[in-house]
Amino acid sequence: MPPDDATDAASFATVLAGVMRYLVRHPDAKDTAAGILEWWRPASGAAWSAEDVHAVLDFLSRRDWITVRGVGEDVKLYGSNFARLGDMKAFLAEMQRSGHREQEE
Repeated sequence: MPPDDATDAASFATVLAGVMRYLVRHPDAKDTAAGILEWWRPASGAAWSAEDVHAVLDFLSRRDWITVRGVGEDVKLYGSNFARLGDMKAFLAEMQRSGHREQEE
């Protein structure tokens, strides 16, 4: 769920845009939350927190924009829901129109 605090909301929005952009550019990508935290962040961008990554994955999962599959004890694998890529692209475009600018990869 997106945070209430303005600073936390900005951090959440940055991670949300980064994860969604990565999924749109690499629709076959799949990774754990730890892998997303380490590898999906744009190299020139600010560090992401594990809390924000988990909140973003919950947000995307509730909208059925990503798939979630258990792969062992307490490990989940996240990836694009191909049927919803158009929705993610539209949401990203709306984020950009409303002023959120995420650094590109």
